[in-house]
Amino acid sequence: MITVCGSAVEEPSPLYLGKAIKAHWGLEDPSHLEVPEDEKMQAFMQTVEHINRRFDTLFALDLAYLSPEKLIAEINKISEIASSTRS
Repeated sequence: MITVCGSAVEEPSPLYLGKAIKAHWGLEDPSHLEVPEDEKMQAFMQTVEHINRRFDTLFALDLAYLSPEKLIAEINKISEIASSTRS
Protein backbone atom coordinates (compact mmCIF):
# COMPACT_ATOMS: atom_id res chain seq x y z
CA MET A 1 0.00 0.00 0.00
CA ILE A 2 1.43 3.37 -1.00
CA THR A 3 -0.17 6.54 0.32
CA VAL A 4 0.47 9.73 -1.62
CA CYS A 5 -1.39 12.53 0.16
CA GLY A 6 0.96 14.78 2.09
CA SER A 7 -1.15 14.41 5.24
CA ALA A 8 -1.82 10.67 4.88
CA VAL A 9 1.33 9.72 6.75
CA GLU A 10 -0.42 10.88 9.94
CA GLU A 11 -3.65 8.98 9.22
CA PRO A 12 -4.27 5.36 10.24
CA SER A 13 -3.91 2.81 7.44
CA PRO A 14 -6.74 0.46 6.49
CA LEU A 15 -6.58 -2.96 8.09
CA TYR A 16 -5.17 -5.63 5.79
CA LEU A 17 -5.35 -9.33 6.48
CA GLY A 18 -2.04 -10.79 5.47
CA LYS A 19 1.26 -9.15 4.75
CA ALA A 20 1.27 -5.76 3.08
CA ILE A 21 4.17 -3.51 2.22
CA LYS A 22 3.44 0.04 3.28
CA ALA A 23 5.15 3.20 2.06
CA HIS A 24 4.38 6.89 1.87
CA TRP A 25 5.07 9.10 -1.14
CA GLY A 26 3.85 12.40 0.30
CA LEU A 27 2.59 14.89 -2.25
CA GLU A 28 0.67 18.07 -1.60
CA ASP A 29 -3.06 17.93 -2.32
CA PRO A 30 -3.85 20.48 -5.07
CA SER A 31 -7.50 20.69 -4.00
CA HIS A 32 -6.47 22.97 -1.12
CA LEU A 33 -4.83 25.57 -3.36
CA GLU A 34 -6.36 29.03 -3.31
CA VAL A 35 -5.86 29.68 -7.04
CA PRO A 36 -8.08 30.01 -10.12
CA GLU A 37 -9.61 26.74 -11.35
CA ASP A 38 -7.35 26.51 -14.42
CA GLU A 39 -4.25 26.73 -12.22
CA LYS A 40 -5.71 24.18 -9.83
CA MET A 41 -6.35 21.79 -12.75
CA GLN A 42 -2.77 22.29 -13.92
CA ALA A 43 -1.53 21.47 -10.40
CA PHE A 44 -3.65 18.29 -10.41
CA MET A 45 -2.22 17.25 -13.78
CA GLN A 46 1.34 17.84 -12.53
CA THR A 47 0.60 15.70 -9.48
CA VAL A 48 -0.80 12.91 -11.67
CA GLU A 49 2.31 13.07 -13.89
CA HIS A 50 4.50 12.94 -10.80
CA ILE A 51 2.68 9.82 -9.52
CA ASN A 52 2.91 8.23 -12.98
CA ARG A 53 6.71 8.78 -13.04
CA ARG A 54 7.00 7.09 -9.66
CA PHE A 55 4.85 4.16 -10.80
CA ASP A 56 6.89 3.81 -14.00
CA THR A 57 10.01 3.51 -11.85
CA LEU A 58 8.29 1.06 -9.48
CA PHE A 59 7.04 -1.14 -12.32
CA ALA A 60 10.54 -1.23 -13.82
CA LEU A 61 11.91 -2.99 -10.71
CA ASP A 62 12.74 -6.67 -11.06
CA LEU A 63 10.53 -7.89 -8.22
CA ALA A 64 11.70 -11.50 -8.56
CA TYR A 65 15.07 -10.54 -7.08
CA LEU A 66 13.95 -8.22 -4.27
CA SER A 67 13.29 -9.33 -0.72
CA PRO A 68 10.46 -7.47 1.04
CA GLU A 69 13.05 -5.37 2.88
CA LYS A 70 14.88 -4.44 -0.32
CA LEU A 71 11.57 -3.70 -2.06
CA ILE A 72 10.62 -1.29 0.73
CA ALA A 73 14.02 0.38 0.42
CA GLU A 74 13.57 0.73 -3.36
CA ILE A 75 10.06 2.15 -2.94
CA ASN A 76 11.40 4.72 -0.48
CA LYS A 77 14.25 5.56 -2.89
CA ILE A 78 11.72 6.14 -5.66
CA SER A 79 10.03 8.75 -3.51
CA GLU A 80 13.33 10.55 -2.86
CA ILE A 81 14.54 10.41 -6.46
CA ALA A 82 11.21 11.36 -8.01
CA SER A 83 10.87 14.29 -5.60
CA SER A 84 14.23 15.70 -6.69
CA THR A 85 13.24 15.56 -10.37
CA ARG A 86 9.76 17.01 -9.90
CA SER A 87 8.73 19.44 -12.62
